[in-house]
Amino acid sequence: MNKKYLLSIVLFLIAINYSFAFQKATSVNSLSFDKNKCVIKGNGYMFYKTFALEKDNTKILAIDILGIKSYNPAIPSLILANDSNAVSLIKLALHNDKNIGLRVVFYLKDNAQYQIDRNNDTITVVFNENSLPQNVKKIEPQTVSNELPKQPVESPVEAIANSSANSKQNEIESITSTTIRNKTQIKISTSKKPVYEVKHENGNILITIKDVGPSKPLISNSSKLIENIVTNIEKNDYIIKVLTSNAKIDEIASSDKSIFVVLSPQQSVEDLNIVSKEHQKEFVGKKISFDVRDADLQDVLRVIAAAANLNVMIGDSVKGKITMRLMNIPWDEALDLIAKQQGLVVQKQGNVLLINSAAEAAKLTKEQLEAITMQQNLERKNDAVAKIIKLNYIDPDYAKNIIDSLVYNKQKESIGFVVADKVNNSIICYDTKQNIQKIENIVKAIDVKKREIEISAKIVIVSKGYERDLGIQWGGNYAQKVFGQNSYLAIGGSSLPLSVSGSGSTSAAGINTGGFSVNNAFANSNYIVNTPAAHQFGNLSLMIGNVMANYNLDLKLSLAEINNYSKTLSSPKVITLDNQEATVESGQEIPYTTITTTGTQSTSFKDAVLSLKVTPHITNNGDIIMKLDIKKDSPGAPAPNGELTINKNNITSTVIVKNGQTIAIGGVYETTTSKSENGIPFLKSIPLLGWLFKSQTITKPESELYIFITPKIL
Repeated sequence: MNKKYLLSIVLFLIAINYSFAFQKATSVNSLSFDKNKCVIKGNGYMFYKTFALEKDNTKILAIDILGIKSYNPAIPSLILANDSNAVSLIKLALHNDKNIGLRVVFYLKDNAQYQIDRNNDTITVVFNENSLPQNVKKIEPQTVSNELPKQPVESPVEAIANSSANSKQNEIESITSTTIRNKTQIKISTSKKPVYEVKHENGNILITIKDVGPSKPLISNSSKLIENIVTNIEKNDYIIKVLTSNAKIDEIASSDKSIFVVLSPQQSVEDLNIVSKEHQKEFVGKKISFDVRDADLQDVLRVIAAAANLNVMIGDSVKGKITMRLMNIPWDEALDLIAKQQGLVVQKQGNVLLINSAAEAAKLTKEQLEAITMQQNLERKNDAVAKIIKLNYIDPDYAKNIIDSLVYNKQKESIGFVVADKVNNSIICYDTKQNIQKIENIVKAIDVKKREIEISAKIVIVSKGYERDLGIQWGGNYAQKVFGQNSYLAIGGSSLPLSVSGSGSTSAAGINTGGFSVNNAFANSNYIVNTPAAHQFGNLSLMIGNVMANYNLDLKLSLAEINNYSKTLSSPKVITLDNQEATVESGQEIPYTTITTTGTQSTSFKDAVLSLKVTPHITNNGDIIMKLDIKKDSPGAPAPNGELTINKNNITSTVIVKNGQTIAIGGVYETTTSKSENGIPFLKSIPLLGWLFKSQTITKPESELYIFITPKIL
């Protein structure tokens, strides 16, 4: 009797254990991570699938625990693995796709490897930075069946399959790839049961088959996902390298003489579709089922309300028929699906469901808001008061604009308003005490004394002038009797030295010519070449002549050099408030006369002024930003038509300067070199000798303009 009782207990315990082992998990109770080991526990048998990818040089391992609908709120959705040398970050969340369940994402460090082990309700992931221990087998990405295991079987994702007892070397017969529904199946046919290893390296699939002899397999590839299949033999290992375009392993399986590897397009990090549990809408209502065709929409909604034990009010705008089949789902989920499909808005007030079309609900909401606003305005009118707020430093219009923008913002339904009183430099407010308190706080914040800034400018104009003149004057006279006593030959410069003086006579002023006389024979103004210098500050004269021989020669050199220098310093200064424009001008109005089309004369004026216009702003760190416009005008030379011209110097700039610092914001340097020559054509161009037939003037004026600005906070 005792043996039967004991046997019953044993069988009962086995039955309990068996039933637990095959109860599919729907919730994750705990998740712990310690250094390189992660343990995930559920409330039943854990089914999962994995995939790996790489994004921005970061390797990512994702584990989808199938059928999970919730997890312990105490489990954080983000875990920083600071004490791990293989994992940097762990994220987990419920997926949008209910078939996926809970997704756990591991962000791996360089060269990190992993091994996944499942024991009924527990999934264990072991990481190691360099290599796994000798007795640990690396698990590659996989897909597992949702069906419960009937007996202990070898996992299809074991990296290394068990070896058969046969010692004869294996032989690879064929390698083929086929595409079925966006997935690619690689089939490797062998002569006996293979011992193999599958790896995912750098986006490619590496399949190593152990103990393989010489083989010449038939290779066939019809998949666009596979770019090429390369084979190689190392010692007794047959290596198949499958070059893919962004593929992942979905499933690995084997039979007596075949290896199957199923591939699918790789998911990117953006396609993980992780949804945090805070944003996952949960439905907890009583489960109901519907299978109706062309049912009245209002009747269906009434049935749902009855199942929820709630009252319902359905608007007239809710009309139409509905066909649906919803089996064993919460009533609130069914109502949510119907509302989305029919464009309805469901509101719950107490134990009453209010259901309207979206347009009707929007209309009712608008009317309710308008009614509430009218009621509030009525209450505010009863509580409204008037108050005068004095201003110290700001303009009433400025204060009114700020208050209108912050408090009223052009609200037509508002009963409050503000009036600017410029005479008394104040604002008059009419509103509730609460809003007037807001206005007072705003005025207190903006009505503050502004700091003053002194801006000093120095405008320096330096003018230099240089002029050099070289000139020459030379000539002479000659007179002589020829062909007898009554004929003479005379040579001179600008005038001949001959004149008729009647009968022959001799005088002290001339030469006896027998009726003619040579007058002023030695005058030094009768030049053949007359090109003196424009400015004759230095002259050198030479005269050679013979009284009896009736000739003379005059030579005069003129030299001049002029240097001038002038410096003009203008120092306008102005004081203004922060963010306020200031202008200072000094100069003259120059009159000029113009003639109209009718012939009448009129007098107009042109300004020639020194002007400084500046808008300063003090920054939080004490620097000063200045918008500058500086002008320095002066009268110019008259135009050919007699109209007055103005020489302008203008600089517009924005600068940042420290308090008290001087900055040069601009400058103009101008120089002109001119050379002029006066002389006798052709002769003045003869090298060296040409200087006897020309004069030369060289001028080189220079001008420099510098502007310096110094701001100072007072």
